[in-house]
Amino acid sequence: MTNKIASPIQMMISPGPKPNGLQASKEGLWVIDQGDSRVHLLEWSTGKILKEIQTDTDRSSGITLDNEGNIWIASTYNCKIYKVNQ
Repeated sequence: MTNKIASPIQMMISPGPKPNGLQASKEGLWVIDQGDSRVHLLEWSTGKILKEIQTDTDRSSGITLDNEGNIWIASTYNCKIYKVNQ
């Protein structure tokens, strides 16, 4: 087996200083940022910010969406999990 380096087929510039979690949805790509505690929804084709949500988290490190459209965020430094409405 040979090691192959993957070539990117698309790249977006992160709207925040320290992106640390992604969640794909049909609306776009959700990005959580450790640096500014914001959640961004980016348009798939352009990376344009469609939505921005300020959170009360501390160094967030994970994001997911549930079936009801709520955003779940893991906050590393304060050991909490947040449920946030879109």
